Amino acid sequence: MGQTGCSVLRWLLAQGQQPVLFDSRAQLPAGASQLMAEFDASLPAHLGDFDSELLSQCDVLVVSPGIAVSTPAIAKAAQSGTEIIGDVELFCRADNRPRIAITGSNGKSTVTTLVAQMLNAAGVKAAAIGNIGVPVLDEIGSDAQVVVMELSSFQLETTHSLNADVACCLNVTADHLDRYDSFDHYAATKNRIYDNAKLAIWNRQDGQTKPASQPQRQTSFGLDVSTDPEQWTLRDRQLCLGSQPLMSVDDMAMLGSHNQANALAALACVVDFVDDLAPCLTVLKSFGGLPHRCETVYDQNGVVWVNDSKATNEGATLAALQGLAGSYQGKLILLAGGDGKGSDFCSLCGVLNQQVDELICFGKDAVKLANKRHQARLVNDLEEAVRLASDISCYGDLVLLSPACASLDQFPNYMVRGEQFAQLAKEVSQ
Repeated sequence: MGQTGCSVLRWLLAQGQQPVLFDSRAQLPAGASQLMAEFDASLPAHLGDFDSELLSQCDVLVVSPGIAVSTPAIAKAAQSGTEIIGDVELFCRADNRPRIAITGSNGKSTVTTLVAQMLNAAGVKAAAIGNIGVPVLDEIGSDAQVVVMELSSFQLETTHSLNADVACCLNVTADHLDRYDSFDHYAATKNRIYDNAKLAIWNRQDGQTKPASQPQRQTSFGLDVSTDPEQWTLRDRQLCLGSQPLMSVDDMAMLGSHNQANALAALACVVDFVDDLAPCLTVLKSFGGLPHRCETVYDQNGVVWVNDSKATNEGATLAALQGLAGSYQGKLILLAGGDGKGSDFCSLCGVLNQQVDELICFGKDAVKLANKRHQARLVNDLEEAVRLASDISCYGDLVLLSPACASLDQFPNYMVRGEQFAQLAKEVSQ
């Protein structure tokens, strides 16, 4: 009964439903209790370990994204005929506005934000919802003409009626392998975003993003050159639709080749909804990116400190390293580590040994990550990593926090990790 669970409870109570609550914690969170008081509802609540017999008596289980559908008690309920859905499924059944759905291992928050800002700039009221931090059910009844939904694989697991007007998968790299039994299972879950979509948008440079089934229409984006008039591409440092140049990447506020791909994906998502792309291109000239995503937090004494704490998997760190190549004069000092969520970090071997000059590892999987480079430094935590980076850095260097890991071994979330990095960077630079 976290943020998503409370939004579901609020929605169900508003519809006159009297749901039964299940929470694995020993005490019901305050938010749920407040909602029951607000609606003058007294609901049965079962706390602690899930009881498979009780769950199997339910007609429908609305499962929060943090709870795996493979959890034994939930899997048993499904086998007994209980319908397993999530909040996104409830939203899709209740809301018939056009929806743009975006997923991917990395970049989905950036692209979701870009798409919403582009639509609003072009005069189409849009709201960014979902995994980006706004529960989808809280958006029902708003004045948005189009909803832009960031969807995680966890949300796609329990969504069966998405039927998006536009569905986009940005990339698929190893992530959440502590929850899925294989990478193929994870990739297949991402591919569910295309189910019954009117337009599918996929990444030409990542075959895992290609729709497994034939959509009504499809297009692709990529940094490779394509002359197909319906494909989005990069040519001579120009964002292009086919051979038609739209704008120079040098005019974009966001840095990095990965953000050039994000820009192409966003443009592909909005083109069917706007009369003119000019306002959308203006957004690209001013949007500098989201916090904790390759964000320059300090530049002092010739050393640039970049916070990419949102890089919670190896694919995100790989994209950051490739995207920042050539943007610094001296050494690249990488700070990485945390909870690798079952990752083996093999995809980072090449870039760690060829592009990274100094690797400083911390956290739960520090040793596992350090072993992917011929030489690395081990420390206990982020503070030690920042202080060591300060000691070995000099004019022209770039210090990058891009952990390739989740933060929960040492921090409440990636945001707190990024904020601590930014604060420490300022402290050690003064």
